[in-house]
Amino acid sequence: MIPIRDIKPNITLIDYEWYAFLAFAFILMAALLIFGYRLYKNRRPNYKKEIIKKLKTLDFSNPKAVAYSFEPLAKNLLNENNKELFEKIKEKLSIYKYKPQVPPISEDIIEEINEFIRLSDES
Repeated sequence: MIPIRDIKPNITLIDYEWYAFLAFAFILMAALLIFGYRLYKNRRPNYKKEIIKKLKTLDFSNPKAVAYSFEPLAKNLLNENNKELFEKIKEKLSIYKYKPQVPPISEDIIEEINEFIRLSDES
């Protein structure tokens, strides 16, 4: 007669798929965070928005400061839409330069400067 062998208990297999999925998800999240941080860190500043912001904060109570700071800032925003307006404003602001005493800035110049800023901001 053939001897009967004992039935061995089932072998418990460890399922590593869940651990592999968690490791993959962790690595993917870390890579995305590093990639996003580098994109955020290396983004270029928008000089046009910064210049428009400076132009919007011009203090019209000081006509000499407006006359001297408008032209160098606005030159960077010139395009075909606002070039004529820039030349017109530049000519009107020239009376506020190179004089010790100047009158306050007229309302039409302030409106033209605001129109120039609006035209520059649209394009």
